[in-house]
Amino acid sequence: FVKGNVLVVSTGFYSDRLYSILKMSKKRYGYIKKLEKLEYEDLNKVKKKYNWICACYTETSKGFKIDLKKLKKISKKSYSNLFIDATASIGIEDNHNLADVISFSSCKSLFGLTGACFVGYNLKPTNKIDSFMLDINSHINKIMTGPYHIIASLYEVLKKYKEFKYSVV
Repeated sequence: FVKGNVLVVSTGFYSDRLYSILKMSKKRYGYIKKLEKLEYEDLNKVKKKYNWICACYTETSKGFKIDLKKLKKISKKSYSNLFIDATASIGIEDNHNLADVISFSSCKSLFGLTGACFVGYNLKPTNKIDSFMLDINSHINKIMTGPYHIIASLYEVLKKYKEFKYSVV
């Protein structure tokens, strides 16, 4: 999904990990032309257009949560798509729908299921990836097995979602 001129909003360890992954992707695939990092405190200094702004919704390394509505306004103002790493926030925080692409994995948040990774998006991916595992079309076309047993376990959890969320928050 991510290509062109990219800005990573720096909030700590997990956003730095995201920056590192994008740096590696830039080198390997070449879809990212320019990669910059900006401290969250300097977000109001964003004046130029980016193709993508990328951030982690919550930074569990220091107990910090970004203002996702503010970030969405800045992405609109700079004509940028918004990518959010929601590993530590999915099922706990609101407004994930503001992202153009959202991903979460592992087991940090309420719906972050062990052994599963999910990507939600409002626009179709255009990057061609030479990896069976990393190519989203492998998943879209159902040519690999997925964590369906884990997804099925949400059936009972969703019935009591409000109670679970309340106890976690």
